[in-house]
Amino acid sequence: MRNESYILDSKIKLNTILLFVFRVLSIGIAFLLVPLFIDYLDVKLYGVWLTILSVTMWINYFDIGIGNGLRNKLTESLVKGDMERAKFFVSSAYVMLTFISIFAFVIFLLISMLGNWSAIFNVEDKYNAELHSVMILVMGSVLISFILSLNNHVAYANQEAAFSGFREFVFQLSLLMGVLVLLTTSKHGGLFNLAVVYMLATVGSNIILTFYLYSKHRNLFPSLKYFSSNYIKPLMSLGVQFFVIQIAALIIFATDNMIITHILGPSEVATYNIIYRLFTPILFVHTILITPLWSAFTESYINNDLNWIRKTFKKLNIYTLLLTLFIVAIALSAKPIIFLWLKDLSFYSAPLVTAMAIYAFIIMWNNNYAYFLNGINKLKLQLCTAVVGGAINIPVSIFLAVNMGLGSAGVALGSIISLSLFAVAGPLQSVHILKMREVIKHDQTIS
Repeated sequence: MRNESYILDSKIKLNTILLFVFRVLSIGIAFLLVPLFIDYLDVKLYGVWLTILSVTMWINYFDIGIGNGLRNKLTESLVKGDMERAKFFVSSAYVMLTFISIFAFVIFLLISMLGNWSAIFNVEDKYNAELHSVMILVMGSVLISFILSLNNHVAYANQEAAFSGFREFVFQLSLLMGVLVLLTTSKHGGLFNLAVVYMLATVGSNIILTFYLYSKHRNLFPSLKYFSSNYIKPLMSLGVQFFVIQIAALIIFATDNMIITHILGPSEVATYNIIYRLFTPILFVHTILITPLWSAFTESYINNDLNWIRKTFKKLNIYTLLLTLFIVAIALSAKPIIFLWLKDLSFYSAPLVTAMAIYAFIIMWNNNYAYFLNGINKLKLQLCTAVVGGAINIPVSIFLAVNMGLGSAGVALGSIISLSLFAVAGPLQSVHILKMREVIKHDQTIS
């Protein structure tokens, strides 16, 4: 068991380092792309492009939780050495997502024929025909990537979390090269050419990396022969729970800007997002630390390596404490940071900074326990708290912002209250599960 724990720790450390490197490189390229996009298009069309991507990226939340379900079931099968069962799960997941994607694309084509895209994106009618073609290209690219993104979950199950970072890096690099080619052939262009480059970068990088992944794990390469309806139910039963949690989280995290726009005005959205960005580097570091742990928790729980899980939680608590100190430091120095960054103190709001610091902490705290419970398939309590949190988020945020006069800080506080349900329930459930597992393990040892 000690040797297995050492190997697992080594994999996690290596993948954490590689994931950090790839994510930093991806962020760097993403920053480089912004001025290039603006040069090639213009500010207005760049805004349209961002809106198109933001709308289509919501598709990633509608895999009905199949990806996360596959991640857990595949990890279980690999730990038990049941490679045939593992291949059935992989193949069935690919077939299911392919069916969903084809169905979604057909529905989109039917709707797009009736849609006035220039009106939807609030631009002149002359762009309507081009936008129609652009939406087909982008939607097709996203749906193909939607299927191929299962390679991330296969990598996670094999304790190769760095693969997701490498995948993003290759995509961003491909997109950068494509945009540079566009700029060398034409200083200014339209959305259609950019959509073609986006499609080639997205689909091309995904296909290449999918074959790269399965060249290392040939026994998991999906095949129609290994599709079975018997494997749909376990993926769906687990996946639907993940899906509901994802939708509830989407409501909590993605509605703040819309609420602020409608009750406080668009200008307050800028302030809210600027303050939030102050704390994103901390959340970025924490996400990298915990990303490899989901499947590692699955493996250790199946192997009854409870000591490793407890040690990992202790390390996570220490890391979270250290990162919290950085959050406090950022909160205390937010005013000079904003002045140095933007030369404009009108974006500074002490109540919002305080609320956002708490918000950042609670996200880290919740993820520590969510990743453990997700990894061991204990989702019911998290599902309940997510649904309740999602249901109360909007009315509570509006009440605090308007009726209590807290403004955008009230919106942040509304999200904090929504997340606080799991912040209490998650740790209590995790401790209880480990205690019960210890009792079972002790009884098995005696018998």
